[in-house]
Amino acid sequence: MSAKSILAPIIETEIRILPEEQDRSKKIHSSLSKDTIIFSFENDFNIVAGDSKEGSFGEIIKATLKSNGQPIILKRFQKYSISLRELSEDIIKEISFLQLLNKYPQTKAVTLYGVALTSQLDEIYLVLENLEKSLHDIKELDIPAEQLRIILYKLINAFYYIHGLGILHNDIKLPNLMIDKNDIRVIDFGIAELLSVGPSTDLVIDYLSTEITKAPDSEDQQKFGYIHTNRKSYASDMFSIGCTIIQLAIKKNIKIMQKNSEIYAVDAKGNEIQELSSMLKRDDKFGSIGYDLLLRIMNNDTHIRLCTIDALAHPYFTGLSGDIPIDRTIISGGYIDKIYDMQIHYSEEEFNLNQMEICYLEIQHQTFIDDIIPLKSIIKSAQTEYLILIDWLFGVYTKTNLIEGFDTFTNNLCILNNYFNHIYAEYGIKALQMSGILPNHISRSLYNYSFKDIGYYCEVSDNAFTRDEAFGFILYDILISNDFKIPFYPISLHIQYVFLKLKYFLKDERINSPEILKTLFSNICVHMLFWIMQPEPYPEIVTIWEMVIYSTNRSLALILDIPLIQLNLHPLLNFITLEDNKYMKMNTYFKLSINNPKFLDKTAKIFNSINPIEKQSLFE
Repeated sequence: MSAKSILAPIIETEIRILPEEQDRSKKIHSSLSKDTIIFSFENDFNIVAGDSKEGSFGEIIKATLKSNGQPIILKRFQKYSISLRELSEDIIKEISFLQLLNKYPQTKAVTLYGVALTSQLDEIYLVLENLEKSLHDIKELDIPAEQLRIILYKLINAFYYIHGLGILHNDIKLPNLMIDKNDIRVIDFGIAELLSVGPSTDLVIDYLSTEITKAPDSEDQQKFGYIHTNRKSYASDMFSIGCTIIQLAIKKNIKIMQKNSEIYAVDAKGNEIQELSSMLKRDDKFGSIGYDLLLRIMNNDTHIRLCTIDALAHPYFTGLSGDIPIDRTIISGGYIDKIYDMQIHYSEEEFNLNQMEICYLEIQHQTFIDDIIPLKSIIKSAQTEYLILIDWLFGVYTKTNLIEGFDTFTNNLCILNNYFNHIYAEYGIKALQMSGILPNHISRSLYNYSFKDIGYYCEVSDNAFTRDEAFGFILYDILISNDFKIPFYPISLHIQYVFLKLKYFLKDERINSPEILKTLFSNICVHMLFWIMQPEPYPEIVTIWEMVIYSTNRSLALILDIPLIQLNLHPLLNFITLEDNKYMKMNTYFKLSINNPKFLDKTAKIFNSINPIEKQSLFE
């Protein structure tokens, strides 16, 4: 059999993702968002007297900008103090998520204008767009059936993009969904999290949400129909969307569950207090077709619950499109007619049941232009110190679970790279360990690994800084001087996407054993670390996706003993390939860069505890 026939791509007859002729021109480019402004709380605002309210995570204050009278919202964090723990967990995360979401207006996320600090730095506020009314504000009105349909469509369409960026909102409810002009807007990402593909063994134990719209996906919801095989996924948000639209339709803030194709209102003990199915099936609510959709997005089993792609394709939404407006008269009441081992180890049965996780990986590749990692070249005089700091970071992660926290770790490297030259030039060697603490602390917060506060990192770095010194260093020299721009890159989403396609769609006997699959996954991760940690990074524009494709093909070439160039010309799957010019340049850079044994030792060493990897086999 010829090499060409062995390497011919499979025909993906049952796969609706990544068509052979993918039209990348239709993908969404990120918008260039304005810099996040640093405001003075005392000098830049006129507070609207008596118009504030307390929320579960802080105070909401209405105000106007003194400069132009523009109405804005100030969100103050209740637990903010001179310790960075609350700053990291609450503020940095919400700032970062909103900055990412605001790059894509299709997400309908509230706009973040900036951050306001008091003169004493004892309070911090998010400066947010002022939106008109929440769904809670119009709950008592008679919402016409067609408007319920449009609102639900717009909600699911917004979360198509939010979930596609890897973000799980975790707190969907009437007060957090707004109507502004003729559109739906989403607010309050305070307990959101970045969610990669979840492991089947990682059953939901820490799913946070407001109880009234919480899905039965965590163990504390046993009385409401919890299924033991549920794992954390974007499905939780889908259930909450269903609850929220039902509450809007029935004009009640009440716990809602479904069982045996029936929907009920339940009390705090899980007892049925009102049958809702007959009402919801009426033509003046959702009708029988809309009721079928509600059952599907509120199934108690997260594996069966519809993802946004399948929900938007439901017959209930026939004839609707993304730009259809909401009738504004409903908000005034005047018109009443009205997202291995730990990461990707789950069974084929689970994978095929509904593909909830692959659904959102598909959105990544169908919808968004690939992320570019803007790595910087480390100044020559500091490259030794850079290696020392990377050693320190590797030391931290060998004591934890690297695979489980792969996104955290890779983002630490990216953030460190972006800030390193500034920190070194300003503070010299004494700030090195603190500059390692910074990305650890920030990215652990973003990826929900923020169980250790800044004191822990001060301790492991031999108390190079006190807690207060650490706070001042980070707040002034990193956050403020960089306009609160904190990048994060869900690198594992791309790795998981390729790996799952190879595992479940290709099913090539040469790589189908558990041992080889595990080696393949680890090898791809090691190669990605190689690309990210170089002191002199690849000099041209390169995306995360292109790095993953190169790393995947190189790992496959080593395992299958096939020339890499041949595998790029005749990929195992039709999308695992690079343009010839890009491939040749990346391959040349790789071959020149692997002569630095310090980096090879680190990357190979870090994965030895997971799966034995011989350096020579990876970087020969």
